[in-house]
This record gives sequence, C-alpha cells and structure tokens, in this order.
Amino acid sequence: VVFQGVGSNELGLIELEDLDLLNGKIYVPSSRTTNSRTLDLKAQQLLLFQDYIVNVRPTILKETNKTSERLLVNHGQGADLLTNVISRLLRKLRPYYPKLKNLQQIRQSVISEWLKQYGLRKAQYMAGHRHVSSTERYNVDRIEGLKKELKMHYLVGK
Repeated sequence: VVFQGVGSNELGLIELEDLDLLNGKIYVPSSRTTNSRTLDLKAQQLLLFQDYIVNVRPTILKETNKTSERLLVNHGQGADLLTNVISRLLRKLRPYYPKLKNLQQIRQSVISEWLKQYGLRKAQYMAGHRHVSSTERYNVDRIEGLKKELKMHYLVGK
C-alpha cells in the first residue's frame, strides 16, 4: 500500500504468481474500479515478501487447513476477512500515526507524490485509474494554485 498505492480491494486479488521477486515486479490485477498494472517493488520489499512466502504464508495455510493461490491469506475463519485484518493493523498503527484514518488516505498520499514525481499519465497508470480525471483530482499543487487564485480574486473584488 505504501510503495505501490494498492487499494484494499486490490490487495485481496493479488495472487502468488503475480509477484516476481527475481525481477522486482508485482502485477496488480484489475478490479471493478481499476485497471491492471505492473509496478516495481522497492528493495526493502523483496526480503519481506521472500520471508512471507517462504515462512509465514505456509504456516498460515497449514494452521488453517487452507489452500489458496492468493498472495495474502487470512489466518482466521470466515468472519476474519482481509478488511478485518486491515482494520486491526490500522488500529495498531494509529497510536504512532494519530492522523491515519484508513488505507485510502495512504493511497491518496502515494498518488499525490507520484503526480509530483512522474507526471499525470504515469501516475494514472501506476494508480490503475481508468480515466485521467480520476488522477487529476490528486494534484495537490493544482488545488493550492486554485486556492491562491480564488483568494486573489476575492481580495481584488472587495
């Protein structure tokens, strides 16, 4: 979420085969609202994913008697859906980051940074947005400029 700006609905769609640790890539399948895309993994993610795939994931599957091709598997039974797991993680993070509301907030910050760093079209691809207008609304610089312009016109009109 922090590095690839993946939404919570997309997290549950990623399968084991979508992760290419050798080339440092992850394929994010399309969801109801986003396009599919292939994104680079950061160096620090490679070891974490490797440990999860080799040690953590097999343990969870064994303890729960589950078989799954999904990258992220739930440790609990039916009611312990991925959204519940995410909620518990966010509750644990909030004491350290009191302004953190949800994963969408993290995604929004990531997309805003991509806009500054890569420009509109690349940020649109990386975010999986189908329409450029969806990406444009994250352009913080543009919003700040509009606020200044509005303030200037407001003061001139008085």
